Amino acid sequence: MDIAVIGSNMVDLITYTNQMPKEGETLEAPAFKIGCGGKGANQAVAAAKLNSKVLMLTKVGDDIFADNTIRNLESWGINTTYVEK
Repeated sequence: MDIAVIGSNMVDLITYTNQMPKEGETLEAPAFKIGCGGKGANQAVAAAKLNSKVLMLTKVGDDIFADNTIRNLESWGINTTYVEK
C-alpha cells in the first residue's frame, strides 16, 4: 500500500430547497440525494484519484447505508479489507 487512511466513512443525506429557510420556517424539499462522505473516505478517494494504492481503515454500521459506502470505496479501487462492521 502507498497510503493507509484511518478515518470516518459516512453517508451524506442531502436535501435541496428553492430558498434558505427563515428562522423557525419549515420548507418542503423538492429533491433529495444520498451520497458518500466522511473526512477519511474523502481523503482516500482523493488519493485513489491520484493513482495511489489506498487502504481504508474504518468502522461502519451493519446496514444498507454502510454497504453502499463500502461499494463506493471499492469502486475507486480502495482496499476495504480493514473496514469493520
